[in-house]
Amino acid sequence: MKRNLTIIALVFFSFGHLVAQTFSLTGTNPTYTQNFNTLPTATGTSWVNNSTIPNWYANISGNILVGSGSGTSLGLYSYGAASNTERALGSLAGNSTPLIEFGVGFTNNSSTTITSFVITYKGEQWRNGGNANTHKLAFFYKIGASTLDETGYEAVSLIDFNSPIATATASALDGNASVNSATLTHNCTVNIPVGSTVFFKWQDVNESGGDHGMGVDDLSVTFNNQVLPVELVSFSAKIRVKM
Repeated sequence: MKRNLTIIALVFFSFGHLVAQTFSLTGTNPTYTQNFNTLPTATGTSWVNNSTIPNWYANISGNILVGSGSGTSLGLYSYGAASNTERALGSLAGNSTPLIEFGVGFTNNSSTTITSFVITYKGEQWRNGGNANTHKLAFFYKIGASTLDETGYEAVSLIDFNSPIATATASALDGNASVNSATLTHNCTVNIPVGSTVFFKWQDVNESGGDHGMGVDDLSVTFNNQVLPVELVSFSAKIRVKM
């Protein structure tokens, strides 16, 4: 019995820590979209990995916070106007919560290698933390990943979301407003073999002074796996002249 329990424990550990459920990429040039509008509009909902939003994970346990930018509690946030179902997934880091990560996993279940992906998302700032320094939500990805916390993630600073507002007066912001947001897009060249995973994550680290509250909305990713035509390397021709 002890031996069986040990085996069960090992299997549970392997599944819980090393194996994450991912979004299955199939067909030609598959596309994934997420608008986060299923996030809660009221407090009291626990964040559950792969359940609150399927295939999404975070390194924060407990309730997901709900706010419009006026709150200063640290953690993972469902940002949006009060009672409005238009939501963004974000965070507010601080001394007691110095690192917040959230992201989504994919598996290439198509029949060909994925050679690139085009990612577009809207970064939104919902709180000015009363800090004159610009803060960021940093974007990373890793091929072959199974968790957010493992090493080897590749940074893509071109699509980090940098806070548009950074002043000494703390205040709530409307993250949907154009002045407080930015749409970011990038074409990443990759090599994702059939059967392999790729994870995306956003990282919020504690900054000196009050942190700004920021989120991610309207994510769209297109994965390119289309086989290109054979390249013409050389060409020769002969001209026959009739006399």
